[in-house]
Amino acid sequence: MYSLCGEATLRVEIKKSIFIATCVPIASEDDAKAAIARLSDLSATHNCWAYRLGAVYRFNDDGEPGGSAGRPILAAIDGQSYDGVCALVVRHFGGIKLGVGGLVRAYGNTVAECLRCAPKKPIIAKSPLAFEVPFADAYSIYGIIGQNQCTKLDESYTERGSRFVLLVEDDKIDDIRRILTDATAESNSASLERDSNCGGIRMTNCGGIRMTNCGGIRMIFVANKARMTDKLRRRIQWHEYRCFAIS
Repeated sequence: MYSLCGEATLRVEIKKSIFIATCVPIASEDDAKAAIARLSDLSATHNCWAYRLGAVYRFNDDGEPGGSAGRPILAAIDGQSYDGVCALVVRHFGGIKLGVGGLVRAYGNTVAECLRCAPKKPIIAKSPLAFEVPFADAYSIYGIIGQNQCTKLDESYTERGSRFVLLVEDDKIDDIRRILTDATAESNSASLERDSNCGGIRMTNCGGIRMTNCGGIRMIFVANKARMTDKLRRRIQWHEYRCFAIS
């Protein structure tokens, strides 16, 4: 999938009618509505448009025969794998009727050519990653965020430390998990989870202590009985975990 780097415009003449296509990047339906209002020419014969925003799409023929303008514009957007794009075509009628087939080609091809010539960039899939660290480790997280081009969505505080939610590229999720775990290895307290709300397994790696959520039962596996400190025992009791020590 691709998105536009900026606004693009193309003007063509077909049988004395002038078609002016303008394509703009959008991040919301409000952006699309604002673009349509800004780009519409009240002196034109028709202002036809369409936009695609994820699973949401809309189109309008603005007085042209049904299915001859808005839908071909949308097809041009989808045909080149664009997302987050609004396209509007202003038509100044030149006196020669094009017929439904001619209109479909005129609107669709004008937008398609406009998009082909426009600078574009690939859309990179990203997901939120939530984790919690002790207060002492919070400053090291800021450096990791900047060095790995992550976006901080949220930062909050609990009794145990700071909780962050980052927006991370999907193909970097595992690398970021490893970096965060290494950065907090001395405190043995980095708690990482993919914040997807999909009922997945939550795992926490704490320097030899592995915690997981299995079918609603929280369990801790301790690599060695010697690591069963009083502090850990109190934490297990507080959170009502079930504990298994592996010698």
